[in-house]
Amino acid sequence: MDLLDFAAGSASQAREIAAESVEAAIVEVLSEKPELTTCGEIAEAVICEKPDVQRWLTSQRVGKIVRDNLGLKTNHKKRGTVVERDAAKLEALKRRYGIVTESSPESEVVITAQ
Repeated sequence: MDLLDFAAGSASQAREIAAESVEAAIVEVLSEKPELTTCGEIAEAVICEKPDVQRWLTSQRVGKIVRDNLGLKTNHKKRGTVVERDAAKLEALKRRYGIVTESSPESEVVITAQ
C-alpha cells in the first residue's frame, strides 16, 4: 500500500506544480477572459497574475507556448497573432492543469436526496 500512496502523492504533487506553470496561467486566461484574443493581450494578462515572468514572457513566447505546448492554433491578423479557442481542447487543458472555473463540470455541486 505504501507504493500506491507514494504514486498518488507524486501524481498530486505533479498536478500542483503544473498548476503553477506559465502554461496553466495561459490556459486560465484563455478560458476566463474570452475578450483577450491576441498573444500580446494574453501575455499582459499573465504578467499581471505572475509578475516574475515579465522579463521573458513576450507575445512571441506566448504564441510558441500556445502552439507547441498547448496544441492550439494561431492566426496572424492585422492587430496581432490571434489564438483560436477550441472548447474541447480548452476543457482538456483545464483538466490537465487542474484549473476549475465557473463553467467547469468540476465546479458544479450536485446534491442528491437520500
